[in-house]
Amino acid sequence: MKKQLQLLLLLLLSLPGFARAQGNTIGYQGVLNDGGLPATGLYDFIFSLFDVEADGAALAPAVVLDAIPVTNGVFQVPLDFGPGVFTGPARWLEIAVRQSGVGEHAVLVPRSTMLPAPYSIFAGQAGGLASGALTAEHLNTGGLPPEPALRLQQVHQGIPIVAAEALVQLNAQGGVECIVGDLATETSSLDDGRVPLIPQLSARAAADRARAHFGGQPPAALIETTMPELAIFDPAVLDETGNQALVWDLEAFSARRSEFHFRVLVNAANGQVARLWTLNPDLLNREISDKNNNATTAAVIVRTEGQASSGVTEADNAYRFLEETYNFYFTHHRRDSYDNAGAKLQVTVRFCDTNNPCPWFNASAGIPMIFGDGFIADDAVAHEYTHNVTARESKLIYLNVSGAINESFSDVWGEFVDLSNGGPADSAAVRWDIGEDTRIGRQRSMKDPTLFGHPDRLHSPLYQQPSDTNDWGGVHHNSGVNNKLCYLLTDGDNFNGQSISGLGITKVAALYYEAQINLLTAGASWADLYNALRQSAVNVGWSTAERNNLHRACLAVELVTEADGQDVYVDRSSGCPIPAGYRGCELNYGPYKSVAQGVSGANPGDVLQIRTGTYHEPMTIAKFLTLQAENGSVTIGN
Repeated sequence: MKKQLQLLLLLLLSLPGFARAQGNTIGYQGVLNDGGLPATGLYDFIFSLFDVEADGAALAPAVVLDAIPVTNGVFQVPLDFGPGVFTGPARWLEIAVRQSGVGEHAVLVPRSTMLPAPYSIFAGQAGGLASGALTAEHLNTGGLPPEPALRLQQVHQGIPIVAAEALVQLNAQGGVECIVGDLATETSSLDDGRVPLIPQLSARAAADRARAHFGGQPPAALIETTMPELAIFDPAVLDETGNQALVWDLEAFSARRSEFHFRVLVNAANGQVARLWTLNPDLLNREISDKNNNATTAAVIVRTEGQASSGVTEADNAYRFLEETYNFYFTHHRRDSYDNAGAKLQVTVRFCDTNNPCPWFNASAGIPMIFGDGFIADDAVAHEYTHNVTARESKLIYLNVSGAINESFSDVWGEFVDLSNGGPADSAAVRWDIGEDTRIGRQRSMKDPTLFGHPDRLHSPLYQQPSDTNDWGGVHHNSGVNNKLCYLLTDGDNFNGQSISGLGITKVAALYYEAQINLLTAGASWADLYNALRQSAVNVGWSTAERNNLHRACLAVELVTEADGQDVYVDRSSGCPIPAGYRGCELNYGPYKSVAQGVSGANPGDVLQIRTGTYHEPMTIAKFLTLQAENGSVTIGN
């Protein structure tokens, strides 16, 4: 009998959900496949804990658990290996399993890595969660620094919650560098049955409903779908209001996905489309639905790698701008194509179809990327290219805030390429303009988004609220917030009471790239972007002065206020063995023991909460911090 254990995560303190430490017990959840299919029935388990990945001696007596129920592959068990085994370093769990009472236990290989401290700390911070579990989706080691970033997907009773994710970035010792995420914090309606978790609509019927939703454009018979998968949709995760629902999650697309490609959530109870968004983001914010500008003939390959000029201006410009975009990503980020695996770069120029007028006044991401006549420009090509990068990294959903960040990222790299390629239109007059070389001229200004009615700060009266669903919740409109931030960080300026120094394209590109690949989740909010950029600055080695500068820029665009600083705790009398800035002592992680440690560990903008007493530490604090005495007076220095 072949068995396979897939770690969907978990290591949380006690059960259910995200409770704080209770003794030495941890909750462990996994998925057991038997013969390649999800197992169901009773199984016997033996859990052994090691401090090495292979061989070695067990750290504690094995935990033997018999007749554990496994349903659709999912099982969850309490494990208690006794005190003193989780002291910070990684541990490896060896699991042996058999059908209950049948034969010998089979040892599963390889052992599973267990990092108790990160998950217990996260459990404490996510105390508002009722019963949603987090499962490990994948480990990404492609960014800076070399420490891994673990992307966790929130699930409820084995069903993923759309866009509810967390990223835990770990250091080499298994400690937490950063935790960011958007989670569903209210699950009572899922727990008490008000939202049934058994679908009333079949997967096939859901696919039919999705095809019918588009009203015959294109005809339903020409729309294909992926296999629908059950998920839970919580509008609050995407900054919207509304009720949670069990949905069928699928993609709908035509034969040419770059022309028609959507992600669709179909309510599994009533068959209505709960939400959809495009997977081919547009460059321009237009409501115009639209190859030599011929809608009825197939595109013809006119130039491939290494061939001479085709004589078609749009095609030859696309060829050049793709190279410039590829080179920027490779030079600055060591990224090989949009997928970082050398994928062929495909573009169709002078595109139009039978649904829209020719020439088509737009451009769109996808494979291939498509551009209407007159829409091939350096920033436009890099913009759409970056949408394809985002789709493979942070996967920012193209709605509301996450969609605005997605759109802004494409503007950021579009303009970085435009400013770096030495083109003739890079003068001061058009610096930070988006689309200035297209046939309809510039569409946005990153330096002054208000020129186009877009917000340049989060609390601007120009900001489009999620209740206005136009433009997918304002993805192009609200991109102005981060566009302004990028301009301030790169060139520097005085804005909204803050003076920001320019750090240049290379540094700022590294900052955003680290956030893009390692620190943002699919449903990211503005607060998530702020926290991601703060941690990214640490990861890419920005100095204290540069991190202070980042904080001032974020204050200027109102991603954060002076009152939003995170508390970092210092207590010279703490007996907790691992100083980490926490107020209490969680699995040996506690307050810093000196002001110097606290200053070093805090980010600009944080509040250093210093426990009463005298700290004989003469020092100069250059970091942007608020110092506050806790439980009495504090003296620092001699």
